[in-house]
Amino acid sequence: MDVRDYEYIVAIAEQGSITRAAAHLFITQSALTKFLQRTKRDLGLALFVRDGSRFRLTEAGRQYMEAGCSDVCRNICVEISVLDSFT
Repeated sequence: MDVRDYEYIVAIAEQGSITRAAAHLFITQSALTKFLQRTKRDLGLALFVRDGSRFRLTEAGRQYMEAGCSDVCRNICVEISVLDSFT
């Protein structure tokens, strides 16, 4: 997964809604829904569960999001180190 995928997951988790997350991300609701379907198929597990009209992270989704955010932070730190080596 790339940074954008994690951005999508975080937006859905924060907004609690596909519609609001899509608006926040400036993408269509159908694109975000297809992303969730593809992610569920690829991972073999659901990252979210629907609770009435809201989407909540499953335990697997929470762990996945935390691991992904850690990976992104690590990558940023590596890039900063590389840039620092040029100064």
